[in-house]
Amino acid sequence: MEEGDLLKRQGLRDIVAEKAVLSGEFTLASGLKAARYFDLKQVLCWPEGAYLIGEVVFQIIKATGLHFVGGYGLGGRLMTATIVVTSGKNGSHP
Repeated sequence: MEEGDLLKRQGLRDIVAEKAVLSGEFTLASGLKAARYFDLKQVLCWPEGAYLIGEVVFQIIKATGLHFVGGYGLGGRLMTATIVVTSGKNGSHP
């Protein structure tokens, strides 16, 4: 793995820790309460976060030899869109 890829992964880790890991009182869809909540949508809807998710996940997909990506629900569509944009930018497809 190249140094630039490691820096992107670390940057993504930092953004996820800052924006996606929330503390407080949350009521889950099940009705249960939680003191922490993981909301990756906050990262996907932030330009730098979306860019880094696309870059990091694209590299992982490319390394595994997969040829298709897809997602379920709103979060999945956002994730798929970042990967597709990155794929096009790199002149390739997963």
